[in-house]
Amino acid sequence: MASDILHIKDGYYFEVPKMLWRSQRADIQAFPDWMVRLDHDFQSREADVIIEGLKELGIDEEGLAGLRKDWEAWQASSHKNAGWPLDAFLEQHVSKVVAKAKTWAAKNAPTATDRTQAYLAAHPEIPYPWFFRIKTDPQASAGWSRIQEKVNSKEFVDQYRLGEGAKTWTPEKIKEYNQALDGKVMIPQPFGTLRNAADLLL
Repeated sequence: MASDILHIKDGYYFEVPKMLWRSQRADIQAFPDWMVRLDHDFQSREADVIIEGLKELGIDEEGLAGLRKDWEAWQASSHKNAGWPLDAFLEQHVSKVVAKAKTWAAKNAPTATDRTQAYLAAHPEIPYPWFFRIKTDPQASAGWSRIQEKVNSKEFVDQYRLGEGAKTWTPEKIKEYNQALDGKVMIPQPFGTLRNAADLLL
């Protein structure tokens, strides 16, 4: 049995024998928001909104080509990536490149005023160079923040559940998700927002 109390990002749960605590949720409305956010169909809709938002920020089809496929492959490549949405994929991409650029520039471009741009210029194969421009341009960065605020909002989850074109979950999916929650007694965190709780589904 796992530890008596586990911390998963901003949420907590007690783990007890599954037979003592069965999840019997009947439909999508009964599942917690964080679990809806982990659902592949929800994340696909979220990705649609993010990609449309990026187009509105001026990113063309060529720049966006392969983005969704790369994100999905990244999710599947490692357990630690499972359940992370498209915006988190892009943010992690930036963080890794910036860290590499710092090390690279110390040796190869010590006088560069912008180490990241110097690194990108020397490595044209790095994907999504447009995202670095978004992150450094104040107006574009503000637009990116608005996109993230939208898809991370409770209203976005509610729209998925209840709005126009609202989704229902199949009995098979509901059964699978109930089984994932069996034995897990959730402790509400009123001031926390669970960004990724894929470990709960193991």
